[in-house]
Amino acid sequence: MEIKRVSLIEPASREPSMWNFIKQPRLGLVILATILKNKGYEVRVFCESMSSIDWDFVYSSDLCGISCMTQTANPAYEIAEEVKKKKIPGIMGGRRVTFAPEEALEHCDVVVRGEGDNSFVELLEALKKNKSLKKIKGISFKKSEKIVHNPAGKIVDINKLPSPDLSLVKGYTNKPRFDFSFYRLGNNPEF
Repeated sequence: MEIKRVSLIEPASREPSMWNFIKQPRLGLVILATILKNKGYEVRVFCESMSSIDWDFVYSSDLCGISCMTQTANPAYEIAEEVKKKKIPGIMGGRRVTFAPEEALEHCDVVVRGEGDNSFVELLEALKKNKSLKKIKGISFKKSEKIVHNPAGKIVDINKLPSPDLSLVKGYTNKPRFDFSFYRLGNNPEF
C-alpha cells in the first residue's frame, strides 16, 4: 500500500469541556505529525476546535489518524466512519481508545494504544510494505473478525521527541485563543 499523505484529526467535543475554552491543539498529534514530516510524509493536522477539517485533503490522504478522548468519542467515531466510506484506512489513538479498543474497532481499522509515537510509525511502515501487524507493539486490530491485542508498546523518552512543528496545524496562530461563548450564562441553565 502506498502511503505518502497522512491526515491527523483532533475532533472537538460536542459537550461542555475545558477543551472548548482553549483553542490550541494538544501536542500528541502535533508531535506525531512532526515525526511523520521528518520521515518524508506529507502531513496535516486538523484541530476542530481551531478550524474546520479540510475534507478535500482528508479524502485525498492515504491514511487518516484520529485522536479520541472520552469527550470526543462520538465525533471521533463519526469521522472514522466517514473515512471508512472513502476506503481510507482509519487509525485511532488517544486515552479513550487505549482503554476501549474493542469499541473503537467497530469504527476504524487499527487502534494505537498508549503512546503512539513509535507504534504509529511502525504501523505505517508495515502497511506500506504489506507486512504483518503481529509484531507492532501497542496496537489492536481485527484479523478474520477476531480482535488481536498486541503487547503494550514502549514508553517514549520525551527527550528524544522532536519539537512540535505547529505550522502543520491548519489554522494555528501563535496567540492563545479562548472562547467562553460555549458557557455563557444565558446559554447554560445550570449557571
